[in-house]
Amino acid sequence: MNRALVAAGAFVAAAAAFVVPSSPAALAVGDTAPDWTLNDIRTGESVTLSSLRGKTVLLDFWATWCGPCVMAMQRELNPLHQRFGDRTEEWTLISIGTPWNNDTPEAQLQFAQENSYSWQFVHDPTGSVTEAYGVQGIPTMVLINADGVVEALDHHGVGLQLAQRFDPSITTLEPPPAPRTDLAGVAQPFPAEGPAQGQAPQGGEAVYRFTAGAAGRHTLQTAGVNNFDTVLTVFGEDGIGIAENDDDGVSLNSRLEVDLAAGQTVYVVVKGYMGSPGGFSLTITPGGAATP
Repeated sequence: MNRALVAAGAFVAAAAAFVVPSSPAALAVGDTAPDWTLNDIRTGESVTLSSLRGKTVLLDFWATWCGPCVMAMQRELNPLHQRFGDRTEEWTLISIGTPWNNDTPEAQLQFAQENSYSWQFVHDPTGSVTEAYGVQGIPTMVLINADGVVEALDHHGVGLQLAQRFDPSITTLEPPPAPRTDLAGVAQPFPAEGPAQGQAPQGGEAVYRFTAGAAGRHTLQTAGVNNFDTVLTVFGEDGIGIAENDDDGVSLNSRLEVDLAAGQTVYVVVKGYMGSPGGFSLTITPGGAATP
């Protein structure tokens, strides 16, 4: 449950890495990366890190069941590989599948194939490489220079650092979110007297159309029935996300403040955290002047 309040105008999905508290201390920048030999899950051939000396190597420790790992591949690693994967003399990307929670090379191969990920995938069957690198949570990305020395490591953002070496003008690897085209057809008008009393079905959402009567900052607040954990998102008429919030910081309810112009229409979407069903009320309160 993400408790960060996302400001209007920024549509951000936060991801927390899966943490394994019992892992040893992680590597540090400047350390020599431990050597290893693992099998490619596509070909079965051995891959040895030291054989890649002379190239920059980006390692990605992951698992199929790890949501933040999947998100990192979608938003960072795949865009990186699509843009610069042809520079094979300079660098290589290797995703190392951990065995945590009994994740298997077969499951990891199926995942890579279903998503058309073409970089190299290996599996760490005993977890010895994962342990040698002191991985404390996944995803963990480790950037190793041509001399085998760790240059960067983090749960995200390392791919962007590498991309900026190839093209300093890059500020993000994330593709812009596709606009939603279904909202107008499913939205119900927000009650003139408010609040809206709604129900989010299992795996579904409730959608409202709201038009601001006057310019200013509007506060949107949910109140879940029986402690229902809501997720609140605001979209523009063009279907592009404006802001999103899971928890308001003090409860499982959601809260957003959005600056709207007089007559501006937005779509307000309420759903349950992780697709859970439940009832809620939604209040939209006009406030003071918008932030300059």
